[in-house]
Amino acid sequence: MSTSQKSINSLGINFSNNGSICLLKDGEIDLYLEAERITRKKYDYEVKSLFKYIDKVDHIGFADCQWRNSTKNLKTARDKSAIKRLFPNASIHDYTYNHHLTHAYGAWRRSGFKKDVAVIVVDSNGSKTTKGLETVSIFCNRWGWDKKHYEEYQTKDDLGIGRKFELAALELGFNEEDAGKVMGLSAFGKGISYEVQKEWEKKASILFTVAEKYSWNIILTGGCFQNCVVNYKLFKEKNKHINMFVDPIAHDGGTAIGAAYLAYDETQIKNS
Repeated sequence: MSTSQKSINSLGINFSNNGSICLLKDGEIDLYLEAERITRKKYDYEVKSLFKYIDKVDHIGFADCQWRNSTKNLKTARDKSAIKRLFPNASIHDYTYNHHLTHAYGAWRRSGFKKDVAVIVVDSNGSKTTKGLETVSIFCNRWGWDKKHYEEYQTKDDLGIGRKFELAALELGFNEEDAGKVMGLSAFGKGISYEVQKEWEKKASILFTVAEKYSWNIILTGGCFQNCVVNYKLFKEKNKHINMFVDPIAHDGGTAIGAAYLAYDETQIKNS
């Protein structure tokens, strides 16, 4: 008589921009869904509309970043309480204070790289730590995921390249989320869009060189690597022996995948 083994379901939830869920079944992605696909509100961070697509969960990983918006924080607290009530027996793994880690880990697990990797994470802001607000992080799995091998934080003198794109978008009459339009306008070769784009191209090249010191398998993730001009430039200029993977879900939505994998892998290691 054959017996069926119980599958392990790990759920990752991103409460930041591009609010999303990722459900793993035995370590494989079974579902990934963003709130805006259901609510039709672009970049929607309210994820309660997604809970009806989940029926069984063993482990839950939370992902988020630093927000000053009190309304957003209140709605996130509500959604966290709701998911805990739905699955009271699920173990909770909170990665909301490790935003860049959730970016990095999710990208690595989907990269196909089996050996050591270096992951570059760049966005407008990650989590608020004792050192400040995350803007740049480089991880290398060879020495574990609990340590950054390069890091930058937002200061009064340097807001970070991601924030500069947001401010440039506002200056040009767009919304903060319209960094892609800033990139597009840079093709005209003048003005603030061109200046910010060129600054990012130069910085990205420097970060890539730093990452090469740790591994020949380099992964790019975080909102700033949605800049296809920068990504193509890095690809064309890299040494032939360097393998490069660009996270296809580099925005905050992808952190739900990272949180799901972190919760799953940590539990597997603990139970092994």
